[in-house]
Amino acid sequence: MHGEQILPRPRAWFDALYRDLADGGTNEFLWLLQNLRLGAWHPRLIIKTEETAEQQRMSGDSVSQWSQSCINADAIAVSDQRPHLDLGALTSFPDLHDAYTGFCRKTGQRAVGTEAFGKACAGMFGPRSRLPASPGGSKRPYGYHVPTASNWQQEVNERLGL
Repeated sequence: MHGEQILPRPRAWFDALYRDLADGGTNEFLWLLQNLRLGAWHPRLIIKTEETAEQQRMSGDSVSQWSQSCINADAIAVSDQRPHLDLGALTSFPDLHDAYTGFCRKTGQRAVGTEAFGKACAGMFGPRSRLPASPGGSKRPYGYHVPTASNWQQEVNERLGL
């Protein structure tokens, strides 16, 4: 069938089809559907392929989609004015949150609240840690050990049930 041209059916073909439906064909078709033996098949059982996994990643919640975007880029894009942050490093929560909300603005998604985002980070990255004080500063923000792309991908897959 590959490469073959599909020609339009002539009107006579459709006329015969509609005549058959009018002469009880719809009843016969309904009977066929009602008596079709499906065995163990169920419409909610999804065949696991890489394509269905990719579809689930693309239709996940905003945190999962942001995570997938970072994994694909192998970096965390905080903003257009700031350099990307490397994966596999301790990253401040404010930087992660800024990157996430910026992603949501760019993609037109609704960002979850700060608390929900923090819970999602803890679920993906583990417990939060204190960052060292910045030079000349006394504040030590909390952050998370963001894993490498492959490890983060495993967390996202688990989050999505893949």
